[in-house]
Amino acid sequence: MSIIEAVGICKDFGGEALFTNVEFSIEQGDKIGLVGRNGSGKTTLLRILAGLDDDFVGRFRLDPSARIAYVPQKDPSFEPTETVVDFLCRDIAAQRNRLEYLAEEMGDSDVNRAHDAMSEYGRLRERYDALDGDEAED
Repeated sequence: MSIIEAVGICKDFGGEALFTNVEFSIEQGDKIGLVGRNGSGKTTLLRILAGLDDDFVGRFRLDPSARIAYVPQKDPSFEPTETVVDFLCRDIAAQRNRLEYLAEEMGDSDVNRAHDAMSEYGRLRERYDALDGDEAED
C-alpha cells in the first residue's frame, strides 16, 4: 500500500504552468530524493503535500497513519540543543504543555475558570488527537 499517491497534480502561477500532471507513489520503505533546478517546483510540491498550499489541481492520498512535516528552506530557527525531531514536534509539544496546564485549571475552585479550561481542553484535545500527538516523536 502506498504511503502517498499523487495523481494529476498541476500548479500554475499567474496562468503559467509550474508543473502539470505530476504523478507518483511512495511505498513503505522507499528512500526518495527530490531533485531539480531552482524554480522547478520542488518546494511548491512539498508545500502541497504538507497541506500548506491548496491552490492546485489534482489529488493526492495520504495513508492515515502517515505524517508529513515541512521545514522551510529559508532561515529555519533551530535552538542550539534542538534535534530535528524536537524542531518538527514543537507545535505538538506546545499543545501537550497547554493540555497539561488546562487539566490543572479544570480543578480550579472558580467554577467559571474551570469551565473555560474544560471547554478549551476539549477543543485542543481533538486537534491534538487528530495529529496523533501522543505518537508525534515516534
